Amino acid sequence: MSDSIASVTDRRCQATSKSGKPCRARPLQDQLYCSLHSDPERAREIAKKPRKGGLQPELNPPVNPPLQTASQIRDFLAQLMADVRKRVVDAKTAATLGTLATAQLRAVSAAELEHRVQALEQKVGDNAPAEVQVGFPTAEEWEKLFAPSGDQRATILSESSSAHCSDSESDSSQPRAMTDH
Repeated sequence: MSDSIASVTDRRCQATSKSGKPCRARPLQDQLYCSLHSDPERAREIAKKPRKGGLQPELNPPVNPPLQTASQIRDFLAQLMADVRKRVVDAKTAATLGTLATAQLRAVSAAELEHRVQALEQKVGDNAPAEVQVGFPTAEEWEKLFAPSGDQRATILSESSSAHCSDSESDSSQPRAMTDH
């Protein structure tokens, strides 16, 4: 019984490789050859496919114009989806192209935004008065911006001093009336 098991596992394809060595694949059940050597057409198809080491460049690749607008990228992706459905493009290639198209769309959007900002900066720069300075205000300028004027300062001081006086004189059990300023 062990002889029959050994003979089944030791069987090898009867064909020889291009180098002249015997094929090391197992033959198909009840045949002398492996799946490649029993079907030469299948062997040719497999030979056409790229190996793990890298892709074989196409002899006449299709010429694609550069995708420079969002609508061109949209059209490209629509065509790519149709090609995947028709099995013209394999899913792995389509996924890679889709990722690249998305990156291109981001770059196109950033370039358009950059162009618009430059146009606005140019427009604002042309209309701005000569004495306008770009940048953050100094500490003195901040104080001028947010400090109350002389009349407002006097009103604030008088209100705060009258509030202190009235607090000490008033009965703390009575609610204080709010006044409009």
